[in-house]
Parts: sequence; structure tokens; C-alpha cells
Amino acid sequence: MYDEAKDTLEHFRDVETAIDLLRAANPASQRSPRRAFVDQIVCTDLRRYCAEYEGQFPKLLNGKFERHGHALDLAKLELHFADAVDLPYRDGRFDLATSVTRPSSS
Repeated sequence: MYDEAKDTLEHFRDVETAIDLLRAANPASQRSPRRAFVDQIVCTDLRRYCAEYEGQFPKLLNGKFERHGHALDLAKLELHFADAVDLPYRDGRFDLATSVTRPSSS
């Protein structure tokens, strides 16, 4: 059964882990708050989330995070449609890239 609180916490931890990895590579960043250190988060997936939710996905995602006590700065979030094995980004576009795969629930 789907557990929204657990799902939200897992996604929140994914982002925090990525930020911690990036901060570890840049000791000067340790002086700034974790969230202030991030300029942009780009989420790339094969699902067209915005189309599936009639353009409301960012707003719905933000509401989900807020319901469970997590901040999500939508101004820093971009949702892209692409295949992980054929990404459309130029070399050097990102400081850190990570891949998260969730087991399918049966």
C-alpha cells in the first residue's frame, strides 16, 4: 500500500544525500546552510509528470512535501523528460548527477 509520508521522506533524503555529496567535494560550502547551497535541481524521468497532472505537478509535489514538514523551493526545481541512457545535456552542465531507482511495488 502506498505510504505518502514514507515516499516523501525517501525523496527528501535522496535530495539531501545528493547535496551532502556535493558539499563534501567543496569544503567552503560547509559554511552555508544546506538548502542555500543549491542553485538548481533538475529531475529527469521517462514519465511526463506535468502532462499527467495537467501542468499541476510542481504545485501538487510542493503540497505533498509541505504536508509532511519538508520545504521544497519550486523556483529551484526543473522537471525534464529524457531517457537516462541518452541524456540531452552538454558535458559539464551539472556539478553532480545521481540516479535513483525505486523497486516496483507489486
